[in-house]
Amino acid sequence: MRHQGTGQTADEAAKISTSVNIVALREYTKRIEDRTREVLASVDAAVLESALEPATINRVVFREGFAHSNAAWIEKAYAGWSRGKCLIHFALTHTYQHVGEIAVLASLQGADAFGF
Repeated sequence: MRHQGTGQTADEAAKISTSVNIVALREYTKRIEDRTREVLASVDAAVLESALEPATINRVVFREGFAHSNAAWIEKAYAGWSRGKCLIHFALTHTYQHVGEIAVLASLQGADAFGF
């Protein structure tokens, strides 16, 4: 089951934040990175240019559990996206948006988010 957190309640987010196994998360992240490189080596560019079908978005987002049930709006947000846009967004840019959010929150609390 997938789950990326959009639509979580504050209690759900707090539970994940206090119970996540950082070592296991880093190992998982590395496996995902390796698998992504492996898959990309064999993907035809035409596939990346093709648009996501609404039925595929619904299946992945809700039936496969990508998004929380509180995030019904997300289905419309991805309408018209190409597979390549999804790849770039989720593999690269989305993560950096959150890194920036972490840095802002840390600075508001007088902390250095990155330990420099």
